[in-house]
Amino acid sequence: RFRARRPPPNQTRMSEPGAEKELEAVRRLAANKACANCGAVAKHGHGAVVMTFGIFVCHTCKSAHQSYSHLCKSVSMSYWTKKEVAKVRGGGNALARATWQGRLDASQRPAPGVSLQAAKDFVRLCYNERRWYDPNGAVAVAEKKAAA
Repeated sequence: RFRARRPPPNQTRMSEPGAEKELEAVRRLAANKACANCGAVAKHGHGAVVMTFGIFVCHTCKSAHQSYSHLCKSVSMSYWTKKEVAKVRGGGNALARATWQGRLDASQRPAPGVSLQAAKDFVRLCYNERRWYDPNGAVAVAEKKAAA
């Protein structure tokens, strides 16, 4: 039988010092307050990150990504390393929209509150099949950041 190892009672697992504070700052960026997939807006940012793509998503879209075994983490309930936060900071929703959804017509994007099945269909087409992928999207985002 497999048994998970627990830390000794006097030691609890904690995120690396400063990692959660950095993640919170990235979470509150304007582009990351809207779900990368459906655009649902959360006043303080969404509570789930799809680590596979470095994006913040709503609960429904998180479930859709999990159905394809994309690694998802909770902002508040998971342990974070600075390396993981750096990956999210280097990605983010603006980059995902410019690359993974770079050739997506706005009318094809799911609306906030979409059904789980519709969210799964979108994730399959967008991330697994790369239907709207634009390899030049990252360049456009970098140029926009440099101009700001």
